[in-house]
Amino acid sequence: MRAPKNSSTANPGQSRVQADFEELGWGACPNPQEHDLGTDVWLMARDARGFDLGALVGAQVKTGPSYFEESKLDEAGELIGWWFRVDERHLEYWCAHLVPHIIVLHDLDSKTSYWSTITRDQMVSTGKGNKLLVSSTSLVNEDHRSELTEVAFTGSREQTWEGSTWGSEHKIPERSKLR
Repeated sequence: MRAPKNSSTANPGQSRVQADFEELGWGACPNPQEHDLGTDVWLMARDARGFDLGALVGAQVKTGPSYFEESKLDEAGELIGWWFRVDERHLEYWCAHLVPHIIVLHDLDSKTSYWSTITRDQMVSTGKGNKLLVSSTSLVNEDHRSELTEVAFTGSREQTWEGSTWGSEHKIPERSKLR
């Protein structure tokens, strides 16, 4: 039997991302492939002392040079980050999930992991889909522990609908409407 073509980049990148979070003292558990619908790693947030915070983050890991090809530069030509293209099916999964999700782009050469929170308000429409900017300064490391911990406590991003009366401030998600 032969390993899948992407196993040479996907598996080492996912393992390295897990290690990056474990170096922060966070728990990291791979999501079994048969259950992977858009979450590669489950992350358990812990504070700097190692105390579990009771908060979970899902991470989608993308590894390899192709994920660093679509860069965004400022006016001076300095790197701001990289665009990650998101299809509607995955966006719906991540944004409707009860657990907040992040995208992690891992560079195998530099062994560096860059991350961004996945939310609808951070998406830029392309006309055919969406894209998300992953900042070149958002690394998975101790310097960004507080931002990563903050993500863990954001919870579900979409408003759920309960009750029998609706004001203008409530929007029923498309997936919940009857045909």
